[in-house]
Amino acid sequence: MKGHLSVVAGTILLTAVSAQAAAVLYTGEMAVMRASGKYCASDVYERLPDIDMVLDRQADGNFRGYYTIQNVKIGKISGSDAARLSVTYPFSDRGRAEGHVLSLVLGKNLVSGTLQEKGMADSAEGCAIEYAEVRLSPTTEDGDAWFKTTEKSYRASVLSSEALGLVKKEQYAKAIPLYQEALATEEEAQGPESPLTILYLDSLASAFGKNNQSEQGIELLKPRLEEYSGPALKFLSESLAHLCSLQGDTLYRDKKYTEALPFYRQAMETDTGVSSYPAGVARTLIRLHRPDEAAVIIDQVAPLFTTKEEQNELDQVRKELADVKRETAPAPTHR
Repeated sequence: MKGHLSVVAGTILLTAVSAQAAAVLYTGEMAVMRASGKYCASDVYERLPDIDMVLDRQADGNFRGYYTIQNVKIGKISGSDAARLSVTYPFSDRGRAEGHVLSLVLGKNLVSGTLQEKGMADSAEGCAIEYAEVRLSPTTEDGDAWFKTTEKSYRASVLSSEALGLVKKEQYAKAIPLYQEALATEEEAQGPESPLTILYLDSLASAFGKNNQSEQGIELLKPRLEEYSGPALKFLSESLAHLCSLQGDTLYRDKKYTEALPFYRQAMETDTGVSSYPAGVARTLIRLHRPDEAAVIIDQVAPLFTTKEEQNELDQVRKELADVKRETAPAPTHR
């Protein structure tokens, strides 16, 4: 467990500071002491997540600001007492969004304190930092500019949360414009490399797919893959492959096998680790009366079919191939 920051008699003490003429940007780290929720990383107690915070003390003495954890999680800060500032997260569910507390000691060269989020069940979606100690130092960067861009990111996160709520209700058509606005807002604020830009790009493409608009999702993702590399490229490539497969499925069901084939091929070539994509290619080739090509595909990708369900799928494709070969085999000649 990482070392604790000093606390006097269990209470965070507030150092008196004068009202600030401009927002101040701080950067530092936090030591997580207690966390809950399904998405908390297993090493959250062993590492020190980065935290950036902008704080603006207004003329009336009230504080406003934002902080980000690992450039992903965004909290909105407000209140009149630095020892007990309210934190609001950009969730559409107010029960999850509100009720969190940031307690700070504001020193000239150091800001320290604690973050206490409301806990959640270990099986619940999300990650609640129930107790963490923070230590930050002021930077010379433009706090006002950081405030404005983070404010936009917060707005984008609100839109994304609203869209996700609609997706869970299967109201995909209503979710799509919200994801579009979230993506545009985050990209304007933080640029294409922002983890949240990448997440919203993926979420929008996924919503298109769920709304039977796979082609729109493909048109969205395909030209943008050139902008990324590493984990981001892999993440978005997997999403593109899934959409291509969905479009292939739609065309296959409509018996448009010639049109379906390039989508299945692109899915297979974009994400080589999913067995259903080459299975789609093979099935389509069978329907196009190209069994020899289908047989080559099946032999090449057979090692991908590892689970019982996948083996059953492979067996079914092989059966379809055998049936076609029997149907197209020349009739025996009799002497």
